[in-house]
Amino acid sequence: MNAFLAAVDANHLLVQFLYGQAFFIAALAVVLRLNRQSSFRLARVIWLFAVFALLHAFSEWGEVFIPLQQTYLPAAVVVGLRLAQVLLVGASFIVLYGFGGSLLARLRPALGWLRLLTLPLGAAWLASLLLGFILFSSFSSNFFDLALAMARVLLLVPAAAITVAALVREAGDAELAAFPRISEWLRWASAGLLGWALVAETAPSVLNFFNRGAFGSLEAPLVTLAIPAGLGLAYCMTRAMEIFGIEQRRQMEAMERRHLVLLERERLAQELHDGVTQVLYSIGLHTQAGMLRTRDASTRELLQSTSRLAKTGLDDVRAAIDASLPRLADGQTIESAIRALPEQYAPLNGPTLELQLLGNRIQLVPSVEGALYRIAREAFFNACRHGGASHIRVVLEFQPEQVSIRVGDNGLGISEEQRIAALEREGSQLGLAGLVRRLSAWHGTLGIRRLPQGGTEVTATIPLSPYAGFAPNDGGAA
Repeated sequence: MNAFLAAVDANHLLVQFLYGQAFFIAALAVVLRLNRQSSFRLARVIWLFAVFALLHAFSEWGEVFIPLQQTYLPAAVVVGLRLAQVLLVGASFIVLYGFGGSLLARLRPALGWLRLLTLPLGAAWLASLLLGFILFSSFSSNFFDLALAMARVLLLVPAAAITVAALVREAGDAELAAFPRISEWLRWASAGLLGWALVAETAPSVLNFFNRGAFGSLEAPLVTLAIPAGLGLAYCMTRAMEIFGIEQRRQMEAMERRHLVLLERERLAQELHDGVTQVLYSIGLHTQAGMLRTRDASTRELLQSTSRLAKTGLDDVRAAIDASLPRLADGQTIESAIRALPEQYAPLNGPTLELQLLGNRIQLVPSVEGALYRIAREAFFNACRHGGASHIRVVLEFQPEQVSIRVGDNGLGISEEQRIAALEREGSQLGLAGLVRRLSAWHGTLGIRRLPQGGTEVTATIPLSPYAGFAPNDGGAA
């Protein structure tokens, strides 16, 4: 045991550096998993924990670099660095209190007033600095020891208490009932935070100030214990943040299910249009022809009744098709519908969308607008689901003879095999292959290519000649 204590004491600076490194890793781990768009309340404030960990890492590294440089720097500069270190310590604890107070206020709004305690606590700590300067008459080691001890007593202890309370409440909150493992990690994080604050920070600092000689042999071992405490806290917090990934996967799955439902509805609507509406329309024509040829009144009446039934059935089928095929809502433009895609279909932290309009705006028939919207929606979904894109650019260009849409992303890009399969999947009514078939109703074209800089671009063009703007879904061909 004595050998271990001697080894730790001999490598005190290395131990202190690793202590700061543990909190730097904690900050980095939280930042990498940060998701402020999540619906969980923890996501709104977890960035404060990362700021706390980063500030505390730099303050602990001061214990390493300031002693190494003080023989080469003027005394005034060393004093300035020590003051900066003390302020970093206090700022880190205030940010930790802000994290715990903000989370607790979101969980229990009636306790929101606790966040205001940072003001009197911070004022009390600054007053203790002034008192220390008066007592010791200079920036001596006793002054800095007092400043650090008071920072831990006046700032860290309340910050740790309110943060532990918030994490425990978050772990038991109803919204985490379906994630028992996440709740467990939050409880472990709260226990680790409380142990670190009291055992590794506050107790050593207070004992060191009041009895430096008796405590000196224990300082390095306690700081050594703080290393696994900091790493454990970082591990537990990052494991608890797995809830953001779970949430994102569930939203992605829900988006995919919704997308498949929409595609299936459109497929059925198209089959109704291509099959049932044509049959009913033909029945109506045949009954009208029969009424012209027959002279029997009862037969003519029967055929007239059959014609009315065929027309009623045709109207009903067309109404079902109109309800199933993509149409813009009343008062909605194609531009606003495309801009709303990230809110309706994107996962958490999904790609941003940029829309650019070229040419003079032309009023399009509803079916053409629906086709353009579906192309943008399909390309947007593929960029989210398969491309992993972070940004999508949509260009809608109006020309006198045609309207075109280009949807490009910065994702993984489509391979040649995938491109051919997407466009030439025989008989497919889903995805881009289905769009190729639909566009033929307007004599339109669709292409897919891999961008030179990476990503995929989907391009579609629809002519605006008199016949091209008139499609069966507008009620003319059936």
